[in-house]
Amino acid sequence: MTLAQEIPIDVFAHVVTPQFYQKMLAIDAKIPEKASYIQNQALVDFDYRRQHRTIPTRQVISMMNINPEDYVDSEQALALCQSANQELAALVTTHPDQFCGAVAMVPMNNVAGARAIMRDQVKSTTNLLGIQLFTRALGRSIADP
Repeated sequence: MTLAQEIPIDVFAHVVTPQFYQKMLAIDAKIPEKASYIQNQALVDFDYRRQHRTIPTRQVISMMNINPEDYVDSEQALALCQSANQELAALVTTHPDQFCGAVAMVPMNNVAGARAIMRDQVKSTTNLLGIQLFTRALGRSIADP
């Protein structure tokens, strides 16, 4: 395959995995009202996403900005991130024609847990290529002391 024939890679393409979304809705049923963009079918329906892509690409996926640390304590945020990361990695395996990797979520209210995700989960999971840091966490900029 020549360079001109290679398929472009779209990095940080947002998705919302089904189990994570249901867990977050159980915590706050008003998430769709607070973040109306979550109602975009392409975020949650991967067959729909495939059918409506405009150019052939493969994506490095990331979870849409529903940060567990904005809703729950540090231990629950860690557990939510760990299970969401497993779900992201599984999507890459299930849809290899669409996804070539994922970036993991980390709980910004649990620094030790975030480090553990990087050290253990990302390092040992082939489909997790790194982590995603949102520019806002806990209602503030990540640059806020």
